[in-house]
Amino acid sequence: GAFGTLRERHSRQMEGMIRQLEIRACTDGLTGLFNQHYFQESLPAWLREASARGDPVSLVHIDLDGLKAINDTQGHAQGDIVLKHVGRLIAGEARPLDIAARTGGDEFVLLLPGTDAAGATAVAERLRQRVAQTPCARADGKGRLPVTVSLGVATSARGTGTAEDLLRRADEALYRSKAAGRNRVSLSG
Repeated sequence: GAFGTLRERHSRQMEGMIRQLEIRACTDGLTGLFNQHYFQESLPAWLREASARGDPVSLVHIDLDGLKAINDTQGHAQGDIVLKHVGRLIAGEARPLDIAARTGGDEFVLLLPGTDAAGATAVAERLRQRVAQTPCARADGKGRLPVTVSLGVATSARGTGTAEDLLRRADEALYRSKAAGRNRVSLSG
């Protein structure tokens, strides 16, 4: 009767709310990408899976060039617009099985399962070019703002190695890109 229908409707509403909470728990609220927690929890599992299959896993560490200067000179609203813009471009480069995440203020990662160093470097370079060639809207609506990213690529051949090692090598490659003048891709040695 009416009570059963009411209970079913309430149950469906609760299920929907639980799904929304699950999504929020693993999603960055600003960019819509996965968040740091989800990425950190997923990386070891992806490496184990890749190791079992003998597949490579690559990680692209991405840092937005000059976000602090944008926030300082044009305000945090403009900085947020830039972060959303770059997040959309990263998501557009990701395949359905990839994990694109925002891991810090101006840092992102793109986890590429089944992708070797050459493939990951090609993805990173395509992303670098897309960001550089796609200026961001200005908060005041007057023109566009040029944006660039620096990227570091590391690969775990056949899924070997630890999550910490892969992260460290991608981070070192990223810092080489920044030290070499930004807006470039470096491959871990």
